[in-house]
Order: sequence, then C-alpha cells, then structure tokens
Amino acid sequence: MPVHRLSFLVGGAVLALATAAPADAQTSPSQALRTCKNEAGQRMQSVPLAYISVVRGSDTGSGSYMINFRVEPPGGSSASGFCIISRYGFVQNVQFDPPRGNAGNGGGNNNGGNGRRIPAQAALQACKDTASARLPGVPRAFIDVSRGTDPGDGGYMINFRAHPRYAAFSSGFCNVTWNGRVLDFQFDAPPPPPPLVTPPSGDTINFGGRSPLEAMRSCKSVVSGRFPEVPLAYIEVDQPSVNGGSLLANFYVRAPNGLSASGSCDVFRNGRVNLSVR
Repeated sequence: MPVHRLSFLVGGAVLALATAAPADAQTSPSQALRTCKNEAGQRMQSVPLAYISVVRGSDTGSGSYMINFRVEPPGGSSASGFCIISRYGFVQNVQFDPPRGNAGNGGGNNNGGNGRRIPAQAALQACKDTASARLPGVPRAFIDVSRGTDPGDGGYMINFRAHPRYAAFSSGFCNVTWNGRVLDFQFDAPPPPPPLVTPPSGDTINFGGRSPLEAMRSCKSVVSGRFPEVPLAYIEVDQPSVNGGSLLANFYVRAPNGLSASGSCDVFRNGRVNLSVR
C-alpha cells in the first residue's frame, strides 16, 4: 500500500508521520503540479514558492505525470527542470536542467561574461543535452537535432528527434536563449497511427512516397517559415488524408499573442509542399 509522508516542524525539529493511502487513489494532474512545485521548493529553499511555476508536460505513458518547473526569483539566478510524479503522488524523479554558458566566468546569464550570442552549434548541443536528460533510456546516438526558425529575439529554436531501435519514437523542440539557456523544452504530441491504404493488389503501401508523419513534419516546417514569429508548439497539424498521389493535412496556428491562422498543406511524393492559408 502506498505511504505518504507528512512533515511537521515542532520545537525546531522535523517530525515525519506516515499515512496510508488507498491503493486505487490516483493523484490528479493538479495534485501532481503541487507536488512538483513543493519538491522544487525544497530543493531551492531560499526561493519563495511564488517564484516557482509549474506546467504539465508530456505524460510518460505509464500513468505517471511529467511536470516541468521554472524557478525565476527577482534579481536571482533562474533554473528549470522537471519532476516525474507517479499515479499515486510519489516523486519518482527530479532533475534540474544543466546550466549553460561558463559559470566560472560570470555565470550562464552572460555566456562567460562576453555578452556574445552563442553559435548555433552550441544551441544544438544544449538541446541535445536536455533531450538526453529527459529521455534517459535513449542513447545519445539516437537523438538528432536540427535548427528550426529562430524566434527573433537572438535565441534559437532547435527541433529534436529521438528514434531508438527498440523504444517509442518521440520528437519536440527547445527554445534556447542567446546565451545558451534552455528556456523551454516540449515534446510534440504523439501522432495518431499512420493510415495505410490497400490497393487492389493487396499490398499495403503509403501514398505519395512519404509517411503521414513525414508529411505532418513537412507541413509544420513550411508553416513555421510562413509565420516565423510563432513557436512550433503553437502550430498544430492534423493527421493527413490521401489526396490522389499526395497527402493533404490541415494546420492551425494559435499563438499566445493572438495571431491565428489555418489552412492546408498538400505534400507530394518528391517532398514539394503546396501551402494554402485561409
């Protein structure tokens, strides 16, 4: 039976009590958020909880929650990381994102004190390091990173793709600041299973010479080029449908600044994409 620990401060000493929880009492997402926030607060006791924000990330698939946290005290050093909270509310793992830049020469906030923008290769490496930390079971050799459309504030948008041989495929992006800090890390939502078409011969094939997942990625990349100020996380692409010899996918842009758009991508077998914006 799971046991929850309760701590009380009595006369300067911490007393821990154990309480039993029903085995079938699954914690809620809001409870998982609070648990991660409290855990981050315990790791950084000099920072009030008001300066620790949490947001739900991509769940692990085993019933556990992945919670991202960010610590941003006024006038102090910021930090970020994630918690893995079990379905019963236990903290299974807590990791802080490694600091970027040369901390021995003024810290990661000024890239070693020279105030220069890090090169793109360093941003790629920063995203790969973070993806490797978030996917501990995936060898680094199976994590690819590529430069996306820069956000326009001096930072970099880096896409990553993890394709282990015997585990689930995953992808997402990092928003890396000009001085090398990973400001945001997100997994893409898992795509639905690819639709397969059975021609009269009985052989199963993918239309257009491209898989549906490749078509979705191509559409997302082209839309990002059309709206470079919109992070990839706010560009959604639907599962494509067969359109003769190509794949047709609808997309939606819903940016935090209020910018919205929609349309479709027609992805052909040679990789050409016809973009239509409504």
